[in-house]
Amino acid sequence: MNSLLDDVNALLKLKQGDLGRLEHIKKILEKNKQLYVSDRRYLTDLSKKYLANKTEQTRQIKSSLNYSEKSDDMLYSENENMIGHD
Repeated sequence: MNSLLDDVNALLKLKQGDLGRLEHIKKILEKNKQLYVSDRRYLTDLSKKYLANKTEQTRQIKSSLNYSEKSDDMLYSENENMIGHD
């Protein structure tokens, strides 16, 4: 799970939302101070709108990747055998 500061930085990088307000929220979080309820709600709403989709897309991409269950030694051996038979 991302921290609030990670979410603020991601939103700033994406240039989504009120950048001045996000900078203000960032400074508060960096000082380990508590956010106003309205700022927390604002950040939560923006995160759901702009960051939730990215997290879901990343999860889907990772789950669609197929990783070999073979060890590096097994893969190396297979490659050596293929090279030797060409």
